[in-house]
Amino acid sequence: QTVGGKKPPPPSSFIATFDTDFINHCLAYTTRSSHLIENCFQSEVNMLKYFNDATKLLMNSESIRSVETMENPNKTIENPYLKNDSTPCDMLVVVLNDMLKKRKGEKDYTAASELEFEKQISDCINLFNYFYSKDLFIEKYRDAFSKRLLVSTKSTSGASGSVAIFEEKIILSKIKILQGVEFTSPLERMLGDIEITEDSNKKYHKDTENSLKDQFNCTVLTGGAAWKLVKQPECILPKNTMDEWKNRYIAWYKNHTGNTGKKLTWIYSAGEVSVLAKYATNNRPYEYLLNPLQAIVLHVFNDHPNECISFNMLIEATNIKNVENKQNVEMMKRVLHSLACQPKFKLLKKTPCVTGNGIDHKNKVLEDDNFEVNTAVSFKLNKVS
Repeated sequence: QTVGGKKPPPPSSFIATFDTDFINHCLAYTTRSSHLIENCFQSEVNMLKYFNDATKLLMNSESIRSVETMENPNKTIENPYLKNDSTPCDMLVVVLNDMLKKRKGEKDYTAASELEFEKQISDCINLFNYFYSKDLFIEKYRDAFSKRLLVSTKSTSGASGSVAIFEEKIILSKIKILQGVEFTSPLERMLGDIEITEDSNKKYHKDTENSLKDQFNCTVLTGGAAWKLVKQPECILPKNTMDEWKNRYIAWYKNHTGNTGKKLTWIYSAGEVSVLAKYATNNRPYEYLLNPLQAIVLHVFNDHPNECISFNMLIEATNIKNVENKQNVEMMKRVLHSLACQPKFKLLKKTPCVTGNGIDHKNKVLEDDNFEVNTAVSFKLNKVS
């Protein structure tokens, strides 16, 4: 059939204004439909079957395209967990991630807010139950889950981290009820690492409170493959700061935990570093929240102020290379791309922007590029992430 001479879109493609809007519409749809079936049809078996079949068709759509990307297919979505064509599985991961981040930012908790939050989580997990490929959802959820946990441990008091752990446990308990213990056991091992880390960080700061002026936390991950972190090279760390903190923690870990036979392997792509930036052209200081690899690269420019540094010199100064293949420099390219090619976060300037054949590659990092500090940066807030 056609409408106005045009074929309707296939049933596996729906239009949403945004990921949260789509999930909210799905939540409203399931709530209203369940109420109607229960009260108007007395939970008649066939009506329940039709409702479940329709909801499964909706939640297992191949792609959900926003109005913006329908009008402009080349438009990119800034959310790192979404693509231009996102599935309901992707969107539910984003919604849960945003809910937990918002919850962590709240300062005052009441019994009413606790009940409301738990109801929202229950409704979202109810949508998860309609997915055919629940393993695919849990894999995507684990990526966002691991990033939340690694950032939540930055508080030395453990207060904010404890709140995040409590909320994460609510979600895991509800998934466990639906899918069983084995389904959530990798995530629970990851959560156990964070709980142990909070206690060990408290002991570390207590033992070093007289000598450690800078705030430093280390997350020891014993969950093994559960974290799915890529093996990192042994980077060259800045002296008197990151290198000193690392060596000090290794010495404390061996002396105070009894794990002298275990070797700590450091993952520099995970975690968070607070970098204070002061520019000669701007009296306003900024605090950047970066991952360790970004901070290591930026620190190189402290020793070379007002100079252009080549791509190969940065690799030599930091040793940021792929472990499996030392000639593979994609890791450094990704780090420099995040610092020099992001429109809203361009801390470095890159030259040249045009190759010899005249092709513009301002949004791509090449091995013959040079980099220098972008002294013209300007942000509304002093703290930027």
